[in-house]
Amino acid sequence: MARENILVIDDEKDIVRIIQYHLKQEGFRVIKAHSGGAALDIIGSTDGIDLIVLDLMLPGIDGLEICKKLKSTEKTKSIPVVMLTVKSEETDIIKGLKMGADDYITKPFSPKVLVERIKTILKRANSGAKRNDQEIIRSGYIEIDIPKHTVKINDKSVNLTAIEFNILVILAKDPGKVFSREELLRNAWKEETDTADKTVDVHITWLRQKLGSDGNLIETVRGIGYRLKDTQ
Repeated sequence: MARENILVIDDEKDIVRIIQYHLKQEGFRVIKAHSGGAALDIIGSTDGIDLIVLDLMLPGIDGLEICKKLKSTEKTKSIPVVMLTVKSEETDIIKGLKMGADDYITKPFSPKVLVERIKTILKRANSGAKRNDQEIIRSGYIEIDIPKHTVKINDKSVNLTAIEFNILVILAKDPGKVFSREELLRNAWKEETDTADKTVDVHITWLRQKLGSDGNLIETVRGIGYRLKDTQ
């Protein structure tokens, strides 16, 4: 049984109770917060939070601001974030991903689907380094340290979300090979098969921006997908 700690932040107490019930059924420990301020207090005083389920529409400090703070702080930047919100417009999805969210689910939602998404993200975070022990990939000025889950450009750290990191690793392991959006979905999101193709494009866009001038190494192959330019 899983024993990871999941922080659920939502001002709708009924929603929190439903999520808590289904997570506990799978063996997770659940920590609850109903406002942005309370959430930040918990995050600042609690060690060992493994994943955060975060509503965007919160009283006080909203979810986007909380996510921004999480991803800009050394202690919390590696904690996966799943955004949960009634907002479904593409612009809101892009904002959430831009702030560093690892996944995005809109209300109304299936609690079982949410739990499966959480399990997939945690599995990826916990086992990825073990599967790729001692592996470092270099492409141009980009250095990807898989066991440490870090990316550097000219020795300067680049802060990527878990999904962005997975996409970069997939492309970098086989430079020159064209990967379809379906392949990237299957390999970067693992079991999350209901994620939309357009989400891949959004992640690629932000990944390119975070890589700066080296982002042009990720090439679009029109009508097919993406590849990382072979610099060898």
